[in-house]
Amino acid sequence: MTLIRYTLFMEFTTFIAAVIIERAFAYFFIADYEQKPRVWIWRGIVSLTMTSSFLLACLNAIPGKALIAAFFCFVTLLLSLFSTACLFQRNYSKLRRLRNEPIGDSINYTLSIKFQLTENIRTMKVSFFHDTLMYSTFMKWVLDRSYERFLIAHKQRKSKKQKGHIEATCFRSTLITALIGSVMLGEWRRIIKRSPWLQLHLCCCSPITPTLNGVPERHESVQDYFNQLRQAWDK
Repeated sequence: MTLIRYTLFMEFTTFIAAVIIERAFAYFFIADYEQKPRVWIWRGIVSLTMTSSFLLACLNAIPGKALIAAFFCFVTLLLSLFSTACLFQRNYSKLRRLRNEPIGDSINYTLSIKFQLTENIRTMKVSFFHDTLMYSTFMKWVLDRSYERFLIAHKQRKSKKQKGHIEATCFRSTLITALIGSVMLGEWRRIIKRSPWLQLHLCCCSPITPTLNGVPERHESVQDYFNQLRQAWDK
């Protein structure tokens, strides 16, 4: 169970790095990122994060190697913060440049690019907030582990009990951070809207509701709006 808890903690630590990598691909393929499916992107990101999380958890479980795992997590969080700031600046600068262009210049494709840049900027803001929470949780975990080592070194009787309390605190902090990030990203709302089973068992409502089925998804409605504009311009 300890290995599973550490694996989940490492996954939450690398989650923000996965978001940054995905948004970097969105910026690189900004012209057709929403239209053309690229399954290899999320497959590679998920494989990389799962493998690295499990390896870091195994490294943390080895006696005397926890400091190395903590160092890698610390470097990952710092690089994530730096990458978030850089991507935010690049997306914001490009969006501001497109908004300052005359309306008649490249009007056939700048609308979709502006929409994608706006989504990237919104994700960067949420990622920075989530990364800050994870950094705080990680620093608390480092302090707790240091205190645990101190108790073990002085052979105090309550070291095992204190270790269990530390692991429980670490798990709760990580769980709360993950839930906050998921709610802010809107993933839970999308999952509940698309799953009648979750609507029935979690929201205590009927599987089919007029509110959820009558209103189209946000990105679908925006895409329909873009298609209508392009058809009008082509005429």
